Amino acid sequence: MVNSGSSVSFISHFDKTRLVNLKGEAFFEVVKNGKPFHVLTSSGDIEVLGTTFNVSAFEGENFQTTLLTGIVKVKEKQTGNEVSLQPGQQAGIYDREIKVENVETDMFSSWKDRKTDFQE
Repeated sequence: MVNSGSSVSFISHFDKTRLVNLKGEAFFEVVKNGKPFHVLTSSGDIEVLGTTFNVSAFEGENFQTTLLTGIVKVKEKQTGNEVSLQPGQQAGIYDREIKVENVETDMFSSWKDRKTDFQE
């Protein structure tokens, strides 16, 4: 699902790898089928292995990906540094460094169900 002000592009035929380009925010549910799945953004790339996760990569804002299920690898484009996330973790890229923290995933994925999550 793609959030407002966002766009996803991809080629119509996947060969050995499934590549998706994202500008903005999207929620992905990826089925494991033997072909690697990659989400490419201007700040960082994500390698996916059958999972559900949210990505926020709006131009001019910090990159974030939040993992709900499965495992993803997040790679910062300029340094090549990468981390693997476990469910309930979020990776953010700040000044070319990846920072990982534990989060309440609903706060970052409720938009896809047209829900607003207000924090106290």
